[in-house]
Amino acid sequence: MSLHVVLVHPEIHWNTGNAGRTGLATGATLHLIEPLGFSLDEREVKRAGLDYWEHVDVHVWPSWEASEAVLPTHQRFADRFVTMPMHSPRVRSLNLSSSVAIAVYEVLRQMREAER
Repeated sequence: MSLHVVLVHPEIHWNTGNAGRTGLATGATLHLIEPLGFSLDEREVKRAGLDYWEHVDVHVWPSWEASEAVLPTHQRFADRFVTMPMHSPRVRSLNLSSSVAIAVYEVLRQMREAER
């Protein structure tokens, strides 16, 4: 089974870069849905220190609809979603790249467990 991480309208290049690094480490494909809050041109990628970026399996889509034509639909794979409970009402959100890492490694754990 292949692993896909989809970021819709990511705004912060550091978070996206970290998600790309996690994808590279785990073999996951990173999908970015435009608009992006940063540039992915070679000069900007180098300036951000993403020296591994050329090795990341990344696909940029102009819209959610364009990505849906290729990616599995949510309803069809609803049993494969990963949630991260937040017990404190004082926490509004988790860091995007941290959340990607938690979810990807949980999916990998589940996949290994299913293979046993």
